[in-house]
Amino acid sequence: MYGQEIKIARTETTNLLEIIREKWEEKETGEYYPLFVSEGTSRDKKKAIQSSNYLKTVYDEVLSRLKIKKNNETIKIKNLVIYGWSMREENNMIQDSHILEAIAKTDVKSIAVSVHKGELNDTDEIKKKCESEKTKLKKFFKKHNKDPQIICFDSSSSGCWINEEKEKENC
Repeated sequence: MYGQEIKIARTETTNLLEIIREKWEEKETGEYYPLFVSEGTSRDKKKAIQSSNYLKTVYDEVLSRLKIKKNNETIKIKNLVIYGWSMREENNMIQDSHILEAIAKTDVKSIAVSVHKGELNDTDEIKKKCESEKTKLKKFFKKHNKDPQIICFDSSSSGCWINEEKEKENC
């Protein structure tokens, strides 16, 4: 299976995350490996993306255009949510700038960005972190003659996809 990419789909009785976990836990067969890029510089990540047929297609044909088909009509996506990525700067470059470069080619007008507050508990410190993230994004998009609205939200908020259990506990 190494070198091939396959789509793993859910069934009527199981959800996608359960199936993915089961496939990854089949260590003795060694047939399934996750397909994502999480380390390295933006340049390294883009190189890794270009080496995968699936990721290359998503990057070149989906992310760079951000359009969906609905009822045989093509609709440009104007609002975007970014969850779980790095705004850290390396060598004066945002670590995941390859993603921002693709977004800058689109007609996105509003971007909601998750912010991991980490150990921050003070409201003023959290606001400073959000403003720092917004400033980085505004500066980046200004270089590309874009000015999307930037909205920050707490990545640990109830209702975020990764916090399903937290949400259930609060019901």
